[in-house]
Amino acid sequence: MPLSASDIIVRTANTEPNKSEANSFVTLTEAENLAKFRLDALVWDTQSVDTKIRALASAYDEIIRLSFSHFGGRSQSRDYEFEDLFERENSPPLDDAEFVAAVKKAQVVQAIYLLGGTQVRDMAREGITMSRALSGSEMEFKGYRGPVCTEAKELLSRWIEVHLQTRRVV
Repeated sequence: MPLSASDIIVRTANTEPNKSEANSFVTLTEAENLAKFRLDALVWDTQSVDTKIRALASAYDEIIRLSFSHFGGRSQSRDYEFEDLFERENSPPLDDAEFVAAVKKAQVVQAIYLLGGTQVRDMAREGITMSRALSGSEMEFKGYRGPVCTEAKELLSRWIEVHLQTRRVV
């Protein structure tokens, strides 16, 4: 069954029911406007509306799994152990206008990545090198860094929590 723009439910809050029903940070119109001036816009433009919506929903699912901070890079001395034990809630800081603008761009970038764009730049950032020999091509992987593309992570870097999480075994 084909999807339409009305199937997108934009996340605007970290409370129920919006938190569990949402499948995007960006509307289809906003996504079209954000993708319009990208070098890899052709990848986006050649897709059907149904495919674009599915890519946006998949990108949302991958981005929402990142560990977000509500401090936006402003705190360097925090009690992470206390937070992990008692206060930790992985919710995006939707009250921050800069985050909302960045996550919309990141979702579109991730959707284009899923559709086959941004791969050459992303491969270079990930440390994947390609070379051609007479016998064919070779690819060297130096490290996999997860399902969210590096360009999207760069856009969200101020709000992604990067501290090491330790778990106690009782």
